[in-house]
Amino acid sequence: MKRKSVVFLTAVLIFLAGCVASGIPSESEYVQTGISKYITEENGEYTLTLPESKKILKLSDTEDNFVNYICDSLVEAAEKKIIEDTAKYSDFPHFYLETREDGELYLAAEIIHYLDEPDENVGCYDHEHLFFSERISNRTEK
Repeated sequence: MKRKSVVFLTAVLIFLAGCVASGIPSESEYVQTGISKYITEENGEYTLTLPESKKILKLSDTEDNFVNYICDSLVEAAEKKIIEDTAKYSDFPHFYLETREDGELYLAAEIIHYLDEPDENVGCYDHEHLFFSERISNRTEK
């Protein structure tokens, strides 16, 4: 009986660690992951704390439906990629969450990029709004 318990516990730990340890999940890992270590709940409201920037994002009533599908490794990879993609700009990314038509939750960011010279072909003339986003949930089992 003791051996069965150890084997079962080992299998559960391997399963739970799969999302965190493996980076982007493989097709077989697209399952409900449970509560992410980056999610906190207080008085029925959820927040997501980004691992690198420590930015705290409040989940809306719609976004809190994704709580059990947010994958730690996807959050880590998404923030890292957005920070890398925006590093060439002087502004730090303004992070927010968004849902898409594909049924997934995304970490998104906006950068205000000021132009060296005004350009009448750019909507805001002296600056442009640049947007970046990366998926952080695995709800639709893609």
